[in-house]
Formats: sequence, C-alpha cells, structure tokens
Amino acid sequence: MDEGDNDLAAFFAALLAALRQAAPGFGSDVAALLAALPDAADEARRLAGALVNGVMASDLRPFALVFDDLHLIEETAVLTALDYLIENLPPQMRLVATSRYDPDLSLARLRLQGRLAEFRLADLRFRDAEAAALLNDCLQLNLAALQSHSEGWAAGLRLLALSLDRRTSTSGRAAFISHLSQSSRHVFQFLADEALADQPFEMRQFLLETAVLEELTPELCTAVTQRREAAQLLDDLYRRNLFLTLVESDSGGLAYRTHDLFRDFLRQRLGKWIAQLPREMAGDRPGVAHIRGSLDHQAGRMDEARDYLETAVAGLQASGGEEALAEALFRLAGVKLEMEGTEASLELLRDVLTRPLPTAMKVAAHIDLAWSLVPRYDWAQVDEHVAQAIHLTLASGDKGAFQTLGQHMGIAIYFGDLGLAPFQQFCRQALARFGEGEGIIQMAAYLHLGI
Repeated sequence: MDEGDNDLAAFFAALLAALRQAAPGFGSDVAALLAALPDAADEARRLAGALVNGVMASDLRPFALVFDDLHLIEETAVLTALDYLIENLPPQMRLVATSRYDPDLSLARLRLQGRLAEFRLADLRFRDAEAAALLNDCLQLNLAALQSHSEGWAAGLRLLALSLDRRTSTSGRAAFISHLSQSSRHVFQFLADEALADQPFEMRQFLLETAVLEELTPELCTAVTQRREAAQLLDDLYRRNLFLTLVESDSGGLAYRTHDLFRDFLRQRLGKWIAQLPREMAGDRPGVAHIRGSLDHQAGRMDEARDYLETAVAGLQASGGEEALAEALFRLAGVKLEMEGTEASLELLRDVLTRPLPTAMKVAAHIDLAWSLVPRYDWAQVDEHVAQAIHLTLASGDKGAFQTLGQHMGIAIYFGDLGLAPFQQFCRQALARFGEGEGIIQMAAYLHLGI
C-alpha cells in the first residue's frame, strides 16, 4: 500500500491487478462497474460486493491476499470497502495485513467471532534463545549481549550485529557495546528514517520533550511538556506501535516505557534541539529547564545543571507536577552531591524518597542516601537504605533497578552489616531473571557471588 491507494478507484485497480496474477482476466465486471460509476467513493460496499461475487464464481484455488503497510490507508471509503470484504470473505480467500498500528476496521467484532489472528510486538520480539541463535549461529558473532540492547527487536538485532561484525578485536567489541548509543549510527539513522521521520510534527516534538523520562505517564508528560493532551498523545503513540511497552508503575497504575534503542536515539536528538533553545525559555517552561539540566548533568556541566534544575524545581512546585518534580529533585540532589558534598544532598534525597518515583530511580536514591550517610558513621541508616534498595529491586523485578543496584552494591559490602544473604539473593534472582551473559546485571551477579 501507499498513500495513493486512499483513492477508491486506485485501490480497486490494485486489487484487481493482484488477483489477475492468479487468474488472468479476473474481475472484468468489477472493472466495468468501476468505470461506470460517477463517484466510486459513494459505492464502496457495492464494489466490494462485486469483488466478493467474482471470487466466489471463479475457479481460484485457496489463496491469501496481502496488504503491506495497511496503516497508510486512512480514507473512509476504502476502509468501508475493506470492512465489507472482510465480513463477506469468500471461503477460498484469506487476507493478511501488516500495519504499524491498528487500522480503523471492525477488529473487535472479528476477535469476538474468532476470525482474527494477530501477531503483535511481543510475538515478533526475539526471545533470548532466538537472539543467541541469530547472533551466534547465523552471524557467527558469538555474543548474545546485544539482546539486552535490542530488547528482541529483529531489525535492531540485525543492524547492531552488522556494526559489531566490523569490529574484530575483543576490546573493540567491548567498547562498542559499552558505548552503543554513541557508536551505532546506522541504528540511529534507521530509527530516524523508519519511525520518527514519519510522525506528524506535534508527535515528534512530544517524543523529544519526554525522552528524558524513564517512564511515561499522562501526569508526568503533562508536567514536563505543559500539554493538556499528553494522555491522548501517549495513547496514540502506543496505538501506532511506536516502540512503547505498557508496564505497571510504582503507584499501581499503568505507564509506558520507550524501547531502549529508540530512547537513546531520541535523547541524542533532544540534546541538539535543546542546546539551540534560548536560555530564557527555561524560565517559562519548567519541563525544558528539567531536560536541559539533566543533559548538562550527564555532560559534566555542573554549574549549568544546578541552575537549570533549580529553575525546573521552582516551576514544577508551582505547577503541581508531582512525578516530574520528584525526578527533578533527584537529579538536583545528584548534582549537589557531586558539587557540594554529602551534607548538601541529604535533605533533598530524604524529600525525594517521600515522592512518587520510577523504581530504578528510587533504588538509586536509596543508594545515594546511603553513601551520603557514610561520613556521619550512621551505619544503621546506611544498612536500612541499602536493604530498602535490595527489597525494591527484588520485589519489582525492574531491569533498571537491577542494573542500578548491581553497579552500586559495593557500599553495602564495604560499610554495611547486612551479611551475605541479601547479596546472594540478589545475585541468584538476577541470573534467574536475566540469564547468564555479559551484561551489567550478570557481571554484577558474578562478581558478588565470589564475595
């Protein structure tokens, strides 16, 4: 399909051309009817009925008619004809469609009738064993760690593997994996061409504005972007299958998480976009100040990060965006911890932990607070916050929480008095959940099992 097929006459001409590959001369009566109608769009069901009758009267053997890129069809008349064709499908005919999101057809009725087979994102995603087979057996790369970066996305696996295949040394491959988001330009270009570039301007801007967030909820996106229609935009993005996964948030409700590769790509674009904005815009839009402060923090520009994040906190306190405020406070605490020392971050981190945060960020806040308490020799509180971090991680099963805890487990080993049992439990559950391999989580588990 292409956008030209939204014209009903062009759509039926393409249908007849496809069917004539199996039965030369098929559909002459449909072609004649199409030519005789003054306005084909008003006769969509009549044309579809003629096509159904033609197939049933023919000697066509069982066949499948494939509609590729059906999401490009938006014209009501064409969708009406398709609905009629599906509802009255001849017994020897099957329809197969590929689409980036659900077309505006009567899919709910087909589900209830048991006439619809669906293969969605979760079905198409490579499982660990399948990713290993592709990378190790087919591509001879002997490295299944790419599965954690691609999250099973087939095209992502192939593109990542192509980039990796050009690096023959062990050190070169290790550097590529650790700097994936900066190194894999082919993946970024593919994502830009195939996903972002096809979206309306408003959708592209929304994706960029929210790229700094770990989880996307309507409330959080509204606070960051100041868009009242954030919930509708999120729903539309999910319906379009634009690399969003539905997850359970810490508050018990539902949230969305962006595919790791796509989020990395968006953040790279976001940094270039934000850097071009005038500084005074941050005062009017706390979401912009939040994003700019976060990017400056990641780049090591601490003075600028502190200024932007303090502006964001003030603006979000005034607007009442609780989840966005919690994230801005957490990042501001991190900046103060690095710039001014542990005492400057203590109260901020305590405040942060009373607010709603994504699990991985809350685990990081507990660990940061534990480190901040070490100079006070408050070992009981250090143990308490490390124990809370371990409990949250094991209870949630959140991948980001496991990564955070795995990277910062050393504080409990060096300064804590929890014993080995909690660490061994973390290591066993990490390997049980995420399997053996070469990722951050697995490396942390191997290291701590050797305590």
